[in-house]
Amino acid sequence: MDAPDDQGMTNTLRADKAILEFVEECFALAKQESPNLRGTLKISYGMRRDETTGQYLLSIEIDEEGTTIDDSQLAQCVTENPFAVEGIVEELGEPGSFGTTASFALPSPPKDNVEWPDDDSSPECEEGTQLQGQRGVAQWCERDGLRQGPSFDWTAGKLDVIRTWYEGEIVTGRIRPSPVRGFSCSALRTPSRRVQGS
Repeated sequence: MDAPDDQGMTNTLRADKAILEFVEECFALAKQESPNLRGTLKISYGMRRDETTGQYLLSIEIDEEGTTIDDSQLAQCVTENPFAVEGIVEELGEPGSFGTTASFALPSPPKDNVEWPDDDSSPECEEGTQLQGQRGVAQWCERDGLRQGPSFDWTAGKLDVIRTWYEGEIVTGRIRPSPVRGFSCSALRTPSRRVQGS
């Protein structure tokens, strides 16, 4: 069973993924409307919990310097559609507060630029560590009762979160690659620890 900090980080990565999926819906619509649309779009976004109301609040804006796509409908969708995540936070668990950036590209970057293990893979544990957990649910490498090395988390049979640990502390976190995102992982800034995509 995951420790609270571990589960909180997993929920944060899943909230991050859900936000980006709402953005990707906008790109799918934009490609239907304008098949020849080309360029990049960069966003800065984050989520925090209001201490007074207990509600999770999303902020999102387009980084003009990192954006070359000129499409007002896409821009409006990207800055409005992700707010739907506020309504499904309970389904995602309780994420931590975070802020990060993401870049998207049209046409989509080649899929073979991103390496992601198969859904039936397991973490490769270094010498002196042991594989723990259950494939298809959660697996991790452990030494002396502490997580050490990679850990895999699955949702509905899909490997969707990979993290790296050092002596029980999270060092890096990645989420499942997207077909339109310019990279497969997001650098999350949280109050308690830093999780940076590789």
